[in-house]
Amino acid sequence: MYSRAAELSRLKLMIERLVDAELLSEVDAAELLVETDAANRSLAEADLEAVRDHIAQVRRITQALVDCGALSIEHGGQQIESAARALAALEEINANPLQ
Repeated sequence: MYSRAAELSRLKLMIERLVDAELLSEVDAAELLVETDAANRSLAEADLEAVRDHIAQVRRITQALVDCGALSIEHGGQQIESAARALAALEEINANPLQ
């Protein structure tokens, strides 16, 4: 079974690993981590609309980092895909709220 919290934790860990590997600067990662943490808090509060907004922001920030060359497409693409999976899971929850 899919766990939204696990996917968000995976996304945060991915960002932290990019910083640890010096593939993303701490400055560039900071906003991504803020949005990921906000998504986790919103999930804990069952505010799925806010979770969706924060994850969408992670995707936008990541794409901007790739576009400006601060993050390689190889690594940024993985992060964008992780955020997309989290968004897709939220859409599924909205379609099937009792599952």
